Amino acid sequence: MVGYQEVPVEASGFTLITPTFDKVDGSSITLKDIGAKNSYESVQLLNTDAGTDAEYFFVSKEDSGLEADGWFLDDLETPADDVAIPEGKSILFSSLGTESITFAGQVATTGKPVTTEESGFTMIGNNTPVDIALKNLVCTGINSYDSIQFMDENLSTAQEYFFVAKEDSGLEADGWFCDDLETPADDIVIPAGSGVLFSATAGAVTVTVPAAL
Repeated sequence: MVGYQEVPVEASGFTLITPTFDKVDGSSITLKDIGAKNSYESVQLLNTDAGTDAEYFFVSKEDSGLEADGWFLDDLETPADDVAIPEGKSILFSSLGTESITFAGQVATTGKPVTTEESGFTMIGNNTPVDIALKNLVCTGINSYDSIQFMDENLSTAQEYFFVAKEDSGLEADGWFCDDLETPADDIVIPAGSGVLFSATAGAVTVTVPAAL
């Protein structure tokens, strides 16, 4: 099944997003598949401290003097169109007026596991075209008090939800909770195409978003 989807982004500031479709030809999704609209909008990859590890800028042909729009390294000269976005990972989009990013392609029929860093932050996201609840994430090796953070347009924490094993909560089942560690959060939704930061506390976790089909 093929299709397309508009994923909303903040018109000014930062938004964590992740591609929701596979390429029809089976190749990797790259920056050239991210349809920015305004020159000097950028994509950042974050490190385990949520600092910038790499940044790439979109420049229109009118501003670059080249024959086509394109993505460039932060020197604004070295082409970066073919930089791949790792499967299941999210990217940090910095908008200068763009309000949505269009993803198109083929709906994946299998989940794409992402192994987090052993500690600190890992950029993951809902890489399917349907919303998913925290309780439906498949997390292998997860530990109590590992968390998922939703970020705002200033890259500050908007909400944080913690996983707590039943052995630590005293309840009948593992679950996700708000930051008071009491209010259930199993049904909190990660919208289609949205990215989040996974914070591991005691070792790497393999996180899989089940396929939509």
